[in-house]
Amino acid sequence: VYDAVVAAHHAIGINPNDPATTWPGMQYEPPRNANHETNANNRWHLLLLVLCAPLLALRPLRHLIWYFAALAAGLLLFCFYLKWQLFVARLLLPVFVVAAPVAGLVLESLAPAWLQIVVCLFLLNNSRPYLLENWIRPLKGPRSILRTSREDLYFADLTAWRNKDSYLEAVRLIAAGSCREIGLDAYYLSIEYPIQILLLRRVPDIRFVHTGVDNVSKKYGPPPQPCAVLCLDCAGVADRLDRYRSLGEPVEIGRFLLYSSRKAIIGSTRVALRAGSKAAAVVTNNKMPAAAASVPGS
Repeated sequence: VYDAVVAAHHAIGINPNDPATTWPGMQYEPPRNANHETNANNRWHLLLLVLCAPLLALRPLRHLIWYFAALAAGLLLFCFYLKWQLFVARLLLPVFVVAAPVAGLVLESLAPAWLQIVVCLFLLNNSRPYLLENWIRPLKGPRSILRTSREDLYFADLTAWRNKDSYLEAVRLIAAGSCREIGLDAYYLSIEYPIQILLLRRVPDIRFVHTGVDNVSKKYGPPPQPCAVLCLDCAGVADRLDRYRSLGEPVEIGRFLLYSSRKAIIGSTRVALRAGSKAAAVVTNNKMPAAAASVPGS
């Protein structure tokens, strides 16, 4: 498939790595035999669906032709709309899930029955390395998901940033305050999921809005007015400091900056630090010293 795609691009004079069709900073490359959820491929599932296509012409299965055609059209629209990217296999997962009934009905029509068993066993065996030897969330070994806390699993694939403590400290400070509408500025770091899921587990009625949005989507709604803003990886960035200066001086949490328009969060920082840190911490000018970044249990 990879060679055919490259040959087709060259035939019409298009570079496969053109930024217009390939995600910036990435290079179009053949699928890898990777046990990582980002780039684990679906080659056997794709082959099975291709083999199922001619069998749909058989009389008992003709009613599935339109279903299969809709799937093919959806796949083409997906490829036209989104640029190729390293994690595209993960984005295609819903297409394969919707295609599973077609494959199941076609396999059910195979004779003799042992062919059905062979295909099922092959697919089960093929799933073994992705389940048992998954690079970030394996089922076996010392890092098994059965032995690792849910909180740690949220950061299993984020080790390159080395900012787990910053996330946990930000969550603890926000949860200790009274603000329930939190602005998230993810312009410099878009990994906001850990903040959202960890805060929702502690404060179910909390609400998140995006701030610092400068693209065309900002015209579709009024500017948000959160009572606190967490700016991810904004430490030392002048334009972000100026943008939120009206909220007062921020609390520094590693590379994160936490602003509050009231004393709902920053005003309770001293209490939160004394109650939650193993060592006594003093907040000077609303900025946390490095020693205050330790989080119990992290």
